[in-house]
Amino acid sequence: MKINKGFSTRVAGCFATLAALSFATGNQPNVVVILVDDMGYSDFGCYGGEARTPNIDALAAGGVRFRDFHNTSRCSPTRAALLTGNYTHQVAVVPGDSLPNLREDNNVTLAELLKEQGYRTYMAGKWHLGSTTARVPWARGFQHVFGFGTNGSGAGADYWDSTDNKLTSTSNEVPVRIYGTNAYEFYQTDALADYCLDFIDHHVAKGDAAPFFLYLPFNAPHFDICAPAAVAEYTPPGGQSYLTIYSQGWDAVRQARYNRMLSLGVIDGTFALSPTSDTPYNGGEYWPIPAWSSLAADRKADLARRMALYTAMIDKIDGAVGRVVEHLRAAGRLDNTLIFLLSDNGGNAEGGLYGRAFGVNNHAPLTGADLVNMGQPFLEDNIFLGGGWANVANTPFRYFKRYSHEGGTRTPLIAHWPAGIANPGRWSDQPGHLIDIMRTVVDLTGASFPTQYNGHAVLPMEGESLVPIFNDAAEFDRQIGFEHESTRAWRDGRWKLVTKTFTTTDWSSFADTLELYDLETDPTELNNIALDHPERLVAMINEWNGWAQRVGVPSSRLLSLPKLSGPGALGVDLLLDTFDRNDLADIDASTNGMSGTLFPPMGAGAVHYEGFEGTKLPDNIHVFGGALRMAVGAGMSESGIMHNFTDQAILDAGGFVVEMDVVTIDSTATQTPDRYAGFGVGLTQAEAAAGSDISGTKSFRGSAANPIGKADFFVDLDMDGNVKVWIKGILRETLPVGAASGRLTASFSLGGFSAGATVEASVFFNGRQLDINTANANSRTRAFTWDAT
Repeated sequence: MKINKGFSTRVAGCFATLAALSFATGNQPNVVVILVDDMGYSDFGCYGGEARTPNIDALAAGGVRFRDFHNTSRCSPTRAALLTGNYTHQVAVVPGDSLPNLREDNNVTLAELLKEQGYRTYMAGKWHLGSTTARVPWARGFQHVFGFGTNGSGAGADYWDSTDNKLTSTSNEVPVRIYGTNAYEFYQTDALADYCLDFIDHHVAKGDAAPFFLYLPFNAPHFDICAPAAVAEYTPPGGQSYLTIYSQGWDAVRQARYNRMLSLGVIDGTFALSPTSDTPYNGGEYWPIPAWSSLAADRKADLARRMALYTAMIDKIDGAVGRVVEHLRAAGRLDNTLIFLLSDNGGNAEGGLYGRAFGVNNHAPLTGADLVNMGQPFLEDNIFLGGGWANVANTPFRYFKRYSHEGGTRTPLIAHWPAGIANPGRWSDQPGHLIDIMRTVVDLTGASFPTQYNGHAVLPMEGESLVPIFNDAAEFDRQIGFEHESTRAWRDGRWKLVTKTFTTTDWSSFADTLELYDLETDPTELNNIALDHPERLVAMINEWNGWAQRVGVPSSRLLSLPKLSGPGALGVDLLLDTFDRNDLADIDASTNGMSGTLFPPMGAGAVHYEGFEGTKLPDNIHVFGGALRMAVGAGMSESGIMHNFTDQAILDAGGFVVEMDVVTIDSTATQTPDRYAGFGVGLTQAEAAAGSDISGTKSFRGSAANPIGKADFFVDLDMDGNVKVWIKGILRETLPVGAASGRLTASFSLGGFSAGATVEASVFFNGRQLDINTANANSRTRAFTWDAT
């Protein structure tokens, strides 16, 4: 079912104002939401990772593990959606901000909702949703808060500094803990568990039947990467230390993790192991991940210790979770406590391919004492994990935190509730999103979701309830939207539309390429089938745009529709010349390699008009080695096709396409700006014979001689890796594509061939549509008119 349909079946008669609620306490479950930060999909042991997580694994064995659950791919956007049950843009102070604060005038948080239901509310950890008086956690429903920074509402704090944290407790009912000042006496992850135990004790001491809500958003394993070295270096009986494991390198570890995921049932054979992801290096620069064997020994040692410390942080999270679970068990509260455990985004590639140290991305490898003391309390080294290991954290997916591909948004989710989950120990393939947690809690607690709270209207919930999944009922399809920093995705059942904001280093996928995947057969998003399903693609774009406009995505980030009458849509070749013929100075002396509906009569001596046609190889224009070669030596050359493509069949089809495969452009360095391969349309026969393109002169660009005319539309690929678009000799766009070879394509939609008729042009490079109208956010095409009939 679709989200909107599911929502409509629940709206009528279920909303009320919180002020009018009267709900008996005593049977509602306690609710614990545990959020980890910057951890990848497969890092927990029970999801295939190397981390020793026996406590978390036990929760999974006693509950439900979700394979297909999602976050928003970034820290505070996830927290806003998780706590309100709305999409982040709806409740952000500034929709579209990378790290938005939470509005206080259109939503209600889980803590506010449950406090009104008689729950006591506790939080220990990272808030990251604003620090003004109206936006701090104790102003948004939490009664007892142990948080980061001077006012306890920060985005993070020094893992080793007890003074960089603060307790705020209603009526000071929960006492402040005093930690020693020596190294290792305070470690943030342990301290969060300490306060959770204090909160449970506080709640039990009240001696009543009230339930509680505990929100435990760990900062770990978010940078700075740090943990007691003993955890990273400890070798358990019959095992290996984390440091030893990661010294094998990311290639071996990723493959072993993938194999383990298969054996554990985390994934099946449809989840192909993706190629390694390009990694942000510095600014807009991306680097491929090199083979581990190619790295120097000091770099390997530095990287192995980073990953060992990162996994030790997850190890420490497991210990903290275990302490909380055991305390609940000892208090007799575990059976009726619903625990959610998930991550706020995928593994984090910030800090460059090799990670950051001492504030510098891709810092030189740490050696000597700096290496030994990496991530320890007495060394301010500012360690980031880096993209190479983040790619392992997201096994088997591509990409990272901040992206809308699965590597950025797919999270482990464990739900544990002994009194309420049927057939524990199973997996669920239910597509889900953290907006579902609010709806689920509302359903399970019997709370009525409000239309008004604290004097303001409240947006309705956006999520779906997971209660049917807890009851082992049938799973259902749904629609889910994503957008962060112009990375976009739309999930509709098995289909997923997604874009990214960078071009891959191998030029196989460009920034903002429309990607369409069938997740049922290709869950790791390797086979873009957008061109195979144009109608589905357009439907997905329209659905995403509708969602984006409804929830408040900035209008500049909306998607443009692709042209369905683009390359290949006509289905016939008017003229194709592969130049598959013997080497020839007269390039159309033979018809070998020519075909199409206009061949014949177009053929030998009738197809190409050659400026500078030579009489010997390899000079001037010729066929050589199965390709058209042009202008060896100084100057330029043109080859015009004498066509008169004015057939009614073209008008009936709505247009035509011209495509050129550019094998290579070669020249001296001083000539590169004026070396290009391209084609034009809208030339008279005289203009074509004269070799005109954009200059209005015979011969080559820049010549003042022989003014003839100009192509109505001309597109070229130049030696500097740019595609340029000219209309009637005026340069309209210069679009960097980063390559001087590839397939250059233009489609022309038109209704006539008479002078003054309008033509709409679209340009593609290697199958990717280019934006040739950058001044217009709503169009990627350009229109022009025929100068002559």
